[in-house]
Amino acid sequence: MAIRSGPSELFPGFRDSAYPRLGYILLFGALLRLWCFNAMTGYDEFIYAHLANNLAQGVLQVGDASGYFSFRYLLYAPAAFFVKLFGLSAFSLSLWPFLCSMGNICAAFLLGRLFFGPGSAILSAFLCAFFPFSVTYGTILYPEEIISFLLGLSVYFYFRADRTEESNAASGFFVLSGIFAALAYYTRLNALLVFGFYGVYAAFRPARMRFLWVPAGFLLALLPEALFYYFKIGDPFYSWHSQHQMLISSAVRFSSSLRIYLEAIFGLNMYGLSLFGFFYHFFSAALVYFSYQRKFRDILPLFLWFACLFAYLEFGPSDMGAGRYVLALKQLRFLSMVSLPVCLVVAVFISRLEVKTRIGLLAFLLISSVAGGLKMSEYCAAQAAPHELAYAYMKESAPGAVFVPGADWTQRLNFYFKTPLAAPYYPKTGQYRGVRKLGELPGSGALKNSWLVVDTRELPEKGSKPVENAIKKAAKVININGFIRLYYVH
Repeated sequence: MAIRSGPSELFPGFRDSAYPRLGYILLFGALLRLWCFNAMTGYDEFIYAHLANNLAQGVLQVGDASGYFSFRYLLYAPAAFFVKLFGLSAFSLSLWPFLCSMGNICAAFLLGRLFFGPGSAILSAFLCAFFPFSVTYGTILYPEEIISFLLGLSVYFYFRADRTEESNAASGFFVLSGIFAALAYYTRLNALLVFGFYGVYAAFRPARMRFLWVPAGFLLALLPEALFYYFKIGDPFYSWHSQHQMLISSAVRFSSSLRIYLEAIFGLNMYGLSLFGFFYHFFSAALVYFSYQRKFRDILPLFLWFACLFAYLEFGPSDMGAGRYVLALKQLRFLSMVSLPVCLVVAVFISRLEVKTRIGLLAFLLISSVAGGLKMSEYCAAQAAPHELAYAYMKESAPGAVFVPGADWTQRLNFYFKTPLAAPYYPKTGQYRGVRKLGELPGSGALKNSWLVVDTRELPEKGSKPVENAIKKAAKVININGFIRLYYVH
């Protein structure tokens, strides 16, 4: 099963014939992601966009305990480079996740080759190229494709080290594994879950002490941040404390139902079916197949990778203090951390089938996945459409102020108007220049050249005299989509 190579080779077999085929797969994956281009259609990405834009202008926002966004350096710092290079736009902000999405295809190839050989490596890369989850998030400035790519490299070097006999080279690969795990941690806190998998795997391996090079590499990469916060505020673990507290708060506010992941991955709702296609159905079939064939050992490391992370995402706690057990916050996006083992197991499963069956299943997966990716692209565009249309109307008057119903509108319109982000940036503690909440509306006499955005479903103007007076005084009313209305006060 394992493919051993010389200790000096980072990527063994680089000259073999599989690599040109990987190039065609990368081209296919790139075109598919551009076809389903989704940049700047979410919510959090607008916060990351502001952080990246500020960094591109020389302003680094750190030490803000009001949220966890500014601690995700590996998400917005590379994006800031592209903003500096090409200016602030949906295109420049999508380049970093796009490159990482391409990197995921390469990581799937490397892992497939390491475990099963060139044939399964190509199939793994091909599946990853059209996996609808990856296609959807491949152009959105979210952590998903970035953390998946970095964890994929961490796992790759972990198993390269385990399969390398020369001790110095193995130690180096283990250190690289830890460093990439730290880079993933700098993208999102829950990347730490990979150490649960590493610990379980190492417990059943000989010479377990050598695996300690992984946390050594991890701590080495965390040292700069720890020193920065130690000298800045006296707490080397400030990032961890701030993010963990925010995650506990989020877990209490949002749903932690045990149905969220299972309903989505098995397509029991249209959103989940569009996002994951039928990959998890094939993954389940693969587990049954390898168990029945008594060859489960072939996929055991990949299954442990999936099972350890998924088990915590599903059942793990975000807080166990004061005698309570609060389940961790559940977001379908978090399943990005198990996308690679799913694609790899499905690939080796399909590769063991007869040629005609293999072709038929691949065609079914491809067609259904592309349809799902396009469906998600339509959904993302529909989510962004009211905000983009409202901005198109408002920008002509070069308004002095815009008042909106909530943080969602605040984030989006700040981006469209290129409004500088005031620190602290998090919606619950920060105030923005230019785009403000309806609750901050002054008396109608003070309003000039201003727009009000009102969502009639929430009726935020009810009982608010400033809003009611501004609506009566409005010189222009524009109905966006039946429930979003724009009021212009000259």
